[in-house]
Amino acid sequence: PGPALLKALAEECERRGFEGFKAQEMSNVINAFAKLEHDPGPALLTALADECLRRGFAGFSSQKMANVINGFAKLERDPGPELLK
Repeated sequence: PGPALLKALAEECERRGFEGFKAQEMSNVINAFAKLEHDPGPALLTALADECLRRGFAGFSSQKMANVINGFAKLERDPGPELLK
């Protein structure tokens, strides 16, 4: 996918604040950006981290939690200390 599509995806996720996303979908979003080596920017990553914290990772298997953290690592972004607790 081209940069315009990735930007549009990031903006839509930011707009929604990941509300209504399932744990698998949230994990897939960050992993897709990481796999494509496309940094979606701090707004999307903050929105993702905030929603994970708001949920307390409820509904996330250990694999999905690991995928979220791995996505941050591959993008060389710090998810913040609260997310790593």
